[in-house]
Amino acid sequence: MTISSKSTSSSRVLLYGIWQHLSKRRRIQLGLLLLVMLASGLAEVFSLAAVLPFLAVLSDPQRIWQQPVLHNFI
Repeated sequence: MTISSKSTSSSRVLLYGIWQHLSKRRRIQLGLLLLVMLASGLAEVFSLAAVLPFLAVLSDPQRIWQQPVLHNFI
């Protein structure tokens, strides 16, 4: 057994031991916390993706005239 797999196994045992000591209420809270953290990460990705088109137009204003979708609005 290599050191890497040995530490992974011991980490898994340690996390399982901690999980067993948590009350049902704390386990639910931990699960909800993980869901909120994932939702926050996704919101961060979407907010960055929404800013990128504006940055592209700021760096090259002529680029907006090359978009066929925007010709209907302009």
